[in-house]
Amino acid sequence: TPLNALLSVDNATVNPGGVARLRVVHNSPDAPNVDVIVNGGVALANVPFGAISDYLSVPGGPYNVKVSPAGASDTGPYVIDADVVLTAGTDYTVIASDVLAEIYPAVLVDDNSTPAAGNSRVRFFHGSPDAPAVDIALVDGPVLIAGAPFGADATITVSRRESRFDVAAWRSRSMSSFRDESFSM
Repeated sequence: TPLNALLSVDNATVNPGGVARLRVVHNSPDAPNVDVIVNGGVALANVPFGAISDYLSVPGGPYNVKVSPAGASDTGPYVIDADVVLTAGTDYTVIASDVLAEIYPAVLVDDNSTPAAGNSRVRFFHGSPDAPAVDIALVDGPVLIAGAPFGADATITVSRRESRFDVAAWRSRSMSSFRDESFSM
C-alpha cells in the first residue's frame, strides 16, 4: 500500500471533564468496512478504510471494544477484541492498524489542551505496514522526527507559520510534501 502515515493537527476542543472521549480510525488497508462494537452495542457502523470518527463521549471506566466486518456485529468474526479502561477527562484515539491478518488496536492518549499562542500541535502516527521508517521534517527545514518505524506515535508543537511538512523514507527526504491542517497518505 502507499504510505498512509497520519498527520493531524489536534485541534479538537478541550475535554470538558466528567467524560472520556474516544475517536476511532480505520487504518487497516486490506480490511473491509467494519462495525465498532462497544460493550456489546454498535457504536459505529460500516466504517470504511481511512475514516476518522468524531469523538464519542462516554463515562470513564472499563470497556470492551470489538471490531467486526460491517453487518456482522452480532456474530463476528471479531478482528479486534480488546478491553480498555478510559479515564474521565481524557481523550483517546484508537487506531485499527496493520494488515487484517496482523491487525491490532493502537490506543493513543490525545493532548487537546490549547498550545501556546502562535503554535499548533501536530500528531504523527506511522500507519503504513509496508513502508520503511520515515522522517518528518519541515519543508526546507530540520528533521523533527527521525527514523519513525511502523506504529510510531509522536506529538510535536510547531509555529503556525511552519505548516508544510515532508514525510520521507528515513534519511532520504524525497517522498512527499503536504500543506493542510489534516494530513494523510
